[in-house]
Amino acid sequence: MTWDGHQWKVVNLGETTVSLLSDDQRLTELPLHLLESLIGQNRICVISSGDNSGSIIYERISRARESDLYIANQRARVISQYLESGKFPCETDTTRRTFFRWLAQYRAAEASSGSGYLGLLPESARRGNYTSRLSEATRSLMGEFLNNDYETLKQKTRYVSWAGLKLACDDQAVEAPSYKTFCIAVKKRPVLDQTLKRQGRRASYQLETFYWELDLKTPRHGDRPFEIVHIDHTELDVETVASTGQNLGRPWITIATDAYSRRTLSFYLSPVNEAQGDSRARQEILTIGEQVRGAASRRPATRGRVHPA
Repeated sequence: MTWDGHQWKVVNLGETTVSLLSDDQRLTELPLHLLESLIGQNRICVISSGDNSGSIIYERISRARESDLYIANQRARVISQYLESGKFPCETDTTRRTFFRWLAQYRAAEASSGSGYLGLLPESARRGNYTSRLSEATRSLMGEFLNNDYETLKQKTRYVSWAGLKLACDDQAVEAPSYKTFCIAVKKRPVLDQTLKRQGRRASYQLETFYWELDLKTPRHGDRPFEIVHIDHTELDVETVASTGQNLGRPWITIATDAYSRRTLSFYLSPVNEAQGDSRARQEILTIGEQVRGAASRRPATRGRVHPA
């Protein structure tokens, strides 16, 4: 973009501020609303570039973490002071060796991508070698033992299952994984499925997702009817009028729905507004009371009660 006869590049787009880098390597931060105002006044003009350097810069910055951007901004301030004065900044705590390493990275990134800011990103997330050292045959055999030997109702310990895996690898003349690698693979497996295979349904039930709301897309949950009940309060889109002609406002309905069968167990309808004293807690108690009355009477029909006007 161009601003006051100079070309600027967007190096960081934050939630409230935007960092701009000029053609003479000066770093400036502007509030986001001020930048939008300058663009609206045509004081800042956005220019398009025919190459893909802008997309590369945007991709690198978008992949960077917030902590990496914070570190890069601190380094950019020190570098910009050196580029303006030509002298090593005295107020920084950075050693000269580290500073000139940043400067070399800055100039290398500027020459390759057109933005020296990319060379100041620490890229800490890309450190380390995460490539697996195990062969495909070893990983396949370890997966079979995890499925068919460890994750069974026999509940073998990790060491016993690993010992069987080591013997199988020796028989097939493949490299056996270490016990530590086997334990890491066990921990990476889904906990819910692993507990279900090793300890059964009851043990895995404690790890299942709990659904706080009940809608059309909520799956059936619970092992039996009447185990989990959802109570919902809804203001109806109707107006109620008393026999005397007084407008009572919109009524509230409280519905108790079984999570397993999706059957409406009970309901409570009250024309009195919550602001008039009919609280949700009272409506819940009355709805549960109607549910208990329905269970005590052994009637299959839905129990309900309408509050008298």
